[in-house]
Amino acid sequence: LNLLEPGELDQLLLWGPGPDHPLPDVGIQDLFAEQVRLRPHAPALIWQEETWTYRQLAQLSECIALQLLDAQLGANPVVGVCLPRGLRQIAVLLGILKAGGAYLPLDIRHPLPHLLSQIRLAQPALIVIDETQRGLASQLDCPEYVPDWTDDRTPSPRTPGSAQSLALVLFTSGSTGSPKGVLVEHAGVIRLVHATEYVELTPERRIAHFSPLVFDASTFEIWGPLLNGGICVLLPEQCLDPADLEGAIRHHGVDTMLLTTGLFNTIVDEQPSLLSLLDQVITGGEAISTSPVRRALQVMSPNARLVNAYGPTESTTIATFHEILPGEVNQDLLIPIGRPIASTQAFVLDAVRQLCPSGVVGELYLGGAGVARGYCGDSAPSEESFVSLPLLGKGDTRLYRTGDLACWRSDGRLLFHGRADHQIKIRGHRIELGGIEASLEALPQVLAAVVTVTAPDHQGLVGHVIPQPGFHPDSHSLRNDLLRTLPAYMVPQIIRLTDAFPLTANGKVKHRRAGTSHLQVRLTAKRRRNLRGTGVLASVDTPKIVAALGKYSY
Repeated sequence: LNLLEPGELDQLLLWGPGPDHPLPDVGIQDLFAEQVRLRPHAPALIWQEETWTYRQLAQLSECIALQLLDAQLGANPVVGVCLPRGLRQIAVLLGILKAGGAYLPLDIRHPLPHLLSQIRLAQPALIVIDETQRGLASQLDCPEYVPDWTDDRTPSPRTPGSAQSLALVLFTSGSTGSPKGVLVEHAGVIRLVHATEYVELTPERRIAHFSPLVFDASTFEIWGPLLNGGICVLLPEQCLDPADLEGAIRHHGVDTMLLTTGLFNTIVDEQPSLLSLLDQVITGGEAISTSPVRRALQVMSPNARLVNAYGPTESTTIATFHEILPGEVNQDLLIPIGRPIASTQAFVLDAVRQLCPSGVVGELYLGGAGVARGYCGDSAPSEESFVSLPLLGKGDTRLYRTGDLACWRSDGRLLFHGRADHQIKIRGHRIELGGIEASLEALPQVLAAVVTVTAPDHQGLVGHVIPQPGFHPDSHSLRNDLLRTLPAYMVPQIIRLTDAFPLTANGKVKHRRAGTSHLQVRLTAKRRRNLRGTGVLASVDTPKIVAALGKYSY
């Protein structure tokens, strides 16, 4: 049954699409070439005390492209990038795109099994490394390539790229322990940085590239300035101390930064003067609280912009935004995630995929040019997450199911209401708790595992483990075992051994998460088989559950 009045339906279909700015049907490299033509001698990249102009970056990236074309990698190949932070790293990304390929960032600090899983799914034609990393690619069972940085061949004319071509592959945590590779097209990146409302991208802007290359925020940090004639200032990834970060920002004149919510909160607490140096601050990745926002606005310039942004990797970094104004922040107000950016659509749907009225919470679906092609490898996750629905009266609209809960406010702004599934974000990293649980249960000494999030800061993971009979592992050894297969940000800081998981009356594990809500997580068939007859499934006294739930509001 359609519960919407005709006027309500029209209103929701008006709120859903962002501004419709026509996107050029070219590749990222073509828009960069236009900036080289307009301002060849203007600074493009700054790394420590070294500056490259647009022409210098164009020349080196062209030589990289010619070398890759000489390797005859085929049409639109995926090329791994495993280089240290620096100017050459950006030149390689651009060279891969100029050669008609897509870049795959790889972090050598991640455990070898984790990298091998990414290689297996993405199937890169080769991995670009530097001299110090020879032999790395052989461990990953993939050809390696060290660029000839002295190559000075003359650039050759090239056919413009297509906006529908694959541009990059970024990996996120998977629910089964295997990462998911998101296939991002050129159109997704171009729509992120072309004719933007949520941020001003002009030749005068100095934008910090602070995130690791494997993190989707780097897509904005690199291509935002370089496709608009601005300056990309590379900051060391290890520059996590707020005081050091402020020094680097002051030294290089950075005026725009994208900060994860966790880092934003840390800066507000420890180094709020840093924010006074910035004209534009974009924060996102997790729900943001009003208290740090209020304190940030007190130190920022009256003309500076503070934007709360939202968007999963599958919608190319940013999908919606809300500029926070001082007068709207008070203790009881939820800060909206706003409205869709240009060439982006947002719809809140109920369980049968009908539009939810204003004020009704449902699952958030995203559409538009930013929606990724899907996941590499197995097609099943793509078919589950990327769907086509008839919502705009123009045939089916391709949408990404975010798994996030949201509702429309009466003024056409979206409010975030948490997750509908078993996924979280910690310090900007998207994590599937099921993937960590699967890795724990793969250890020979573990019978079953549940992973939760610490409260009240929501910034730590706790593993709850039932050992196999006859085993007595300690927390330290289990963490070390996990570090062999998972990156450090996915390894629980605390692992607790237990004899039983508390269950509800209908046999679901009572899973306390995020300190503000309780989720009931059904045991998988595999876990039920493992636990059947072991006596480790315990029930919890109903009065205790009621007393615990009484502490929270819903």
